[in-house]
Amino acid sequence: MFFSKQRQIHTLIVKHLNTVGTCHKVFCECVEELFSCEPNVEAEHLAEKVEDLESQADANRHDIIRALLKGGLLPESRREILKLIELVDEIANKAEETIKQMVLQKIIFPDVLKEDIKAINHKTMEQFAVLSRAIDALFIDYKELQNDYEQIKRIELMESEIDDIENRTIKKLYALDIDLARKNQLKGIVSQIADISDLIEDISDMLEIILVLRKA
Repeated sequence: MFFSKQRQIHTLIVKHLNTVGTCHKVFCECVEELFSCEPNVEAEHLAEKVEDLESQADANRHDIIRALLKGGLLPESRREILKLIELVDEIANKAEETIKQMVLQKIIFPDVLKEDIKAINHKTMEQFAVLSRAIDALFIDYKELQNDYEQIKRIELMESEIDDIENRTIKKLYALDIDLARKNQLKGIVSQIADISDLIEDISDMLEIILVLRKA
């Protein structure tokens, strides 16, 4: 019974990760759709899909909480998983919040910024894929994850690379001949897009703490 419940929790966590990952992927598609012009029917459709996926991720999170309340993991492991899924859920929340602001504010990015923003999004998707594999390893390949920090180190490295792209983008932005209010508006949106990478690194930090505590 114990191992059956553990498998159920693992399945629910994978489902949650997949939903959050899809939410972020659709978010990236919506951002690129907004590159072409002001919000259009396709962009609004994708924005609604991001909202739906965020709601679905939240429902997945509640399913995990209910499964944990029924047991299936040791008390300390339940606390770790609860914290982990709350942090993962923040990625979907940030995606929904950011895309909503972009659509409502009718954000139009100058051409010089578009490739860098695309690079931030694509690298963040790659970063999330590595994170998902690491979380999965907590259940199916824990010893290998504990003995090999490469996945966690890779997440941290990619976050640093994304920071560099963000800084480069903001530097380009403030060199443009546009009014300061628009520069500040665009800077806020660029930073929110890059914040998703920071959230992923926070989760990798949490994974590292879990590994240290279990090793002790």
